Amino acid sequence: IDIRMKEGNNQTFTGGGGLGLVGSRLYIEGPIRKEKASFIISGRYSYAGLTANAFGLLGQTLRITSLRDFTPNNEINFYDLNAKINYKYKNNHFYVSTYSGHDHFYYYAIDNNASMDWGNVTGTVRWNHIFNSRLFSNTMLIFSKYNYSYILKDDARHFRWSSKLQEIDLKSDYDYFINNSNHFKFGISFEKHKYYPGQIEPRDSSSLTKYFSLDSQQSIESSAYISNEQKIGEKISLSYGLRYSTFFLLGENTVYTYSSGMELVDSAHYGKGEIIRFYNGLEPRFDLRYLLNKKNSVKFSYTYVNQYQHLISNSSVGLPTDIWLPSNNNILPQFSNQFSVGFYKTTTESSFDFSTELYYRRLGNIIDYKDNADLFLNSQIETQILKGRGFSYGAEFLLEKKTGKLTGWISYTLSRTMKQIDGINNSNPYPATYDKRHNLSVVLLYKLSKAWDFGSTFKFTSGGYITIPEGSFQYYGASFNYYTNRNGYKLPPYHRLDISFSYKNPKKQHRFWKPEWNFGIYNLYDHKNIFSLFIKMAEYDMDTSRAYKMYLYGITPYFSYNFKF
Repeated sequence: IDIRMKEGNNQTFTGGGGLGLVGSRLYIEGPIRKEKASFIISGRYSYAGLTANAFGLLGQTLRITSLRDFTPNNEINFYDLNAKINYKYKNNHFYVSTYSGHDHFYYYAIDNNASMDWGNVTGTVRWNHIFNSRLFSNTMLIFSKYNYSYILKDDARHFRWSSKLQEIDLKSDYDYFINNSNHFKFGISFEKHKYYPGQIEPRDSSSLTKYFSLDSQQSIESSAYISNEQKIGEKISLSYGLRYSTFFLLGENTVYTYSSGMELVDSAHYGKGEIIRFYNGLEPRFDLRYLLNKKNSVKFSYTYVNQYQHLISNSSVGLPTDIWLPSNNNILPQFSNQFSVGFYKTTTESSFDFSTELYYRRLGNIIDYKDNADLFLNSQIETQILKGRGFSYGAEFLLEKKTGKLTGWISYTLSRTMKQIDGINNSNPYPATYDKRHNLSVVLLYKLSKAWDFGSTFKFTSGGYITIPEGSFQYYGASFNYYTNRNGYKLPPYHRLDISFSYKNPKKQHRFWKPEWNFGIYNLYDHKNIFSLFIKMAEYDMDTSRAYKMYLYGITPYFSYNFKF
């Protein structure tokens, strides 16, 4: 995915925004010095919780049955802020950009005792330099921080759990056009990661929770690569390259040694900056494209990738415990081999484009938590993890119409992703949480007139897989859940149909203030798509737990007012 911020209008000041039922946005851009420097600032804020609260009050006041699950006690909001400045000087182009965003989620009907927060902060300084007509460079210095937390509210424990990741990157990429048939690329990068796997702290003096923090970890990852895009005649295009990556796990930290049964044998302390573990590897990639004729082409590609950071997620319902881990003495780097072959049909005289691609990916050293794992603030998390292999394969199809009054696309993916890890699920293969067999999207846009546009979106996605309690049992007066096979429960499929209308008055599009109205219906046929599956103790029996499915929105009309100036 290639996402780029707008650079800002270097000719004149402009702006725009919108007001809606669940969120609003605003941006402004303009020149600092015409044709030399410009800026853009944008932001948006969502007050979905206030909207849900209003639905709750409306349902209570008018006794509307369909709104009975909404209550006026929700806190759901997020904000995004972006800013960018760019400056041109001779053969140089300088950019400075920043982003900040934060999400807060407390939905009373799901869990009236806990809330979640997560957010990102990033900053980038980029320098683009033209050496001559053949050689270009792009150098970036990047800082980013991701944090997330879980707050337990009305409980004797009354705590806040939090975790975060921090990263500083320096990258330099070069493009060299050898001739019309060869585009050579090379570059280097250095990345410093710092992991804060978790800490827990009391929220007030009455809390029974004591402050505790896991040791932070840090690593340095570096890489160098070369690649070439080569044309052979009029029909054959090749892209081939090689990347060499290194990974250093650094102290200060305590490293544990375990037996084959993961029993603690020994420990060693490493000082600040001392190398604990070193990994490296070569990553080749190759791509061949062959033109069958002016309209049709086929492509074959192969890619090998090493991954030195790991994300382990608890797929069972309950407390979210996503944990980022670096490779270490006990957790090896992941790797994958991917093969793909595709067919592409692109026409100039016809408005339809079509493509299909088949892929197969083999995964090694993937990790998952073992049965009955203790993941919460565990200083020896590697004892709760097992490694194995996995595979993923599928077919992707895309039909797109780009011209005419009616435009849009149909995309469909058929896929499967499986894991096999000794010691999990009786060592039998099991589906990954994100294994969603069918994924269909249909988007249609129709130009009704100069003023009116119509849009329609249909989405169907197979349900993913999770692990849920199959029942509960009593042990010394306490209640415990026992579970199905790993990821043994398949969530119901997700599907919905949305329609929208937008209105622009053609006479006002040449004025300073350019308004636009959007109207629509979300989830037209009112399908109850599951948002969350959660476990709560039964009100009539505190020794018994029950599973509940929760959906957020059925059929929902909406409107927004957008403007540009």
